[in-house]
Amino acid sequence: DSLTDPATAGLLEALPDVDGARVLDLACGHGRIARELARRGATVTGVDVSGVLIDTAKASELREPLGVEYLMSDVSASGALGARQFDGVVCNHALADIDDLVGVLRTVRDGLCAGGVFLF
Repeated sequence: DSLTDPATAGLLEALPDVDGARVLDLACGHGRIARELARRGATVTGVDVSGVLIDTAKASELREPLGVEYLMSDVSASGALGARQFDGVVCNHALADIDDLVGVLRTVRDGLCAGGVFLF
């Protein structure tokens, strides 16, 4: 759960203030970034295609409730997030592992509010 590896630290450092923002952690894995965003005051949704990782994230949420919502979904699929809208989307390390990058970018575009930030 360390947040000090260079890529993660750089991602978190580059984030604008997220206090009060709605943020999507795309391909959230076991939720370490999502939990940090919630600690910083964001309303966070974490999404991942792996049921095992989402279950691990939900278990962490039970141990330390931060209000993070976790969804198991293929973010490259059309309508993967429904009508949810976000002020920001973050993705740490995962874009290289997703086959349908165009589908993911479409999901990000559709889920971002005007002026929203996509940080990866």
